[in-house]
Amino acid sequence: MYAAVHAWRAVAQLRGEAAIPALIGLIEGIDTHDDDWSVEELPDVFTMIGPASVPHLVEFLSRPIREKIWGPITASNSLEKIGGHYPEARAGCISGIAAALERFPKQDETLNAFLISDLAELRAVEAAPLVERAFATDKVDLFVDGDWEDFQVKVGLLEERITPVPISFPFGPFFIEDFSGVNDFGGEVPRIPNTGSFDKKEKKKRKQEKASRKRNRKRK
Repeated sequence: MYAAVHAWRAVAQLRGEAAIPALIGLIEGIDTHDDDWSVEELPDVFTMIGPASVPHLVEFLSRPIREKIWGPITASNSLEKIGGHYPEARAGCISGIAAALERFPKQDETLNAFLISDLAELRAVEAAPLVERAFATDKVDLFVDGDWEDFQVKVGLLEERITPVPISFPFGPFFIEDFSGVNDFGGEVPRIPNTGSFDKKEKKKRKQEKASRKRNRKRK
């Protein structure tokens, strides 16, 4: 089972553009095979191969709406990483992710949330009107990466949040202030910083938490 993992790592180091179609095939099988390895590693593989991966990933995201969401999430995350590493590819990556988000009314809210999260990582201000519409229709899972105000802070449209921070749980969203700073166990409710600037340690922690949420949701 580890042969494929070693193979795609080698392909990445060799910048093996010829292997891109085969790697797309791995994305197609993520949901079917419950493949955590591909979810976590393929975005880095595509990034090491470079911008040649972009058209293939965009084409994958443009396919008809499916019930399975982790393949599209992996493709979107791959585009986000490529766009962050190669400035010349950024516009194409944003365009591909935004085109997938255009279908938000008929898509799973978790998929929509990860698409928006990737646009936020790319500081895609140009996608803000589309993102706002998605949030306005309540088709975005707030537990993944926050709400409309969080997006605005991340892309630089707001310096800080205007309203209390919503936290989304299986039984619905609530606000930290609803508990007057005290949780059910008598302790203080932790505060989420109302700023768009995070140091490297905090940003790394956020990414690790997001990856953990991916795995936990995938196993349900």
